[in-house]
Amino acid sequence: MNRPATVDMLLKAVWGASAPPFAEACATPYEAPTFLDTLDRLEQMLRLRASGVLHGPNGTGKSLLLDGLLDRLSDKEFLAVKHAHASVTGPDLLRSLCRAYGLEPSIRRSDNVHRLLKHWQTLAALHPVVVIDEAQQLDSRALEELRLLCADRTRLTGRDRIAPFSLLLCGDQDLLPTLAMGVHRALRSRLGFCLATTPLSEEQTAHYVMHRWSEVGVRTCPFDAAALTLLLHAAAGVPRTINQIGALATSAAACGKSSAIGSQHVQEAIAQLPWLGADARGA
Repeated sequence: MNRPATVDMLLKAVWGASAPPFAEACATPYEAPTFLDTLDRLEQMLRLRASGVLHGPNGTGKSLLLDGLLDRLSDKEFLAVKHAHASVTGPDLLRSLCRAYGLEPSIRRSDNVHRLLKHWQTLAALHPVVVIDEAQQLDSRALEELRLLCADRTRLTGRDRIAPFSLLLCGDQDLLPTLAMGVHRALRSRLGFCLATTPLSEEQTAHYVMHRWSEVGVRTCPFDAAALTLLLHAAAGVPRTINQIGALATSAAACGKSSAIGSQHVQEAIAQLPWLGADARGA
């Protein structure tokens, strides 16, 4: 009995692709000029010991930016910690930060604030960076803990009052409305910059799709012009959505042994993602 061909086998048979082009991981991420500009600005602000915000719609590359930023920061100049469990409560957040820096957390939040600040003072030339991913999930108590950490910092920084750490809050489009609430006015006053990730332009989307194919050894984009135009509009420039539609359309074409990915394949892919219209209306 013949076994059905896998998608990987079909990709190789139809296009000579070494792997699925729209898989989550990519050996060499696509870096649009706007991506590199935001990365440069983030690094510059941290070198100035500033704290701030990185925000943008889901799927527009915030996590990729953070990974790129942490790779860039020299371990001879920075001591960075990324906290990705932003749904923790306020006291738990400070305790988690203590553990991340190798400190034994206390029950009392004031003790944890003091321990973190005193520890950072011992780092000499190393500048601590605290990155909070998915920060839109932080509750008011957790944001208050961060405010206390920021508010107490000048007391322990000596006569020059140099900030002993930088805080980077990263989140989706719900983060700014949360920070805009009156109760967080004091925390906002400690944030010195606000950068955003944005969807790709139509030209960048076309480059992104071709980049994905070239990464798996295919030098000519299999999407025909109509299919690519439909993909551009359906995904609205969001890389994660491009990957989702692209993967489904590619699979449909491969299963049909079609060397060209047409608009009918993209339409079939969109039909399998019924929430796309709702997401566009809610954006």
